[in-house]
Amino acid sequence: MGKTIYTGAQSVVAQCLIEARRKSGLTQVQVAALIDRPQSVISMIETGQRQVTVLEFVALMRAMGRDAAEAFATVADKIPENLEV
Repeated sequence: MGKTIYTGAQSVVAQCLIEARRKSGLTQVQVAALIDRPQSVISMIETGQRQVTVLEFVALMRAMGRDAAEAFATVADKIPENLEV
């Protein structure tokens, strides 16, 4: 695996996306096709080599048939208080 950008907070976002993809029954290839991006983008997000913007988060959740606002609220609740950006 390449260099990770994971912080405690970033890993929460990535884990949320991984769980949503798995629950939706989609592969990285399928999700990537739904948002018109290469599969490598999904892989880099999930492995911490690339951060995801809020707009990408919404697009990914929608593509996976998930409620983006609900997912974001869950992520926000799990992010550590001592958030580093």
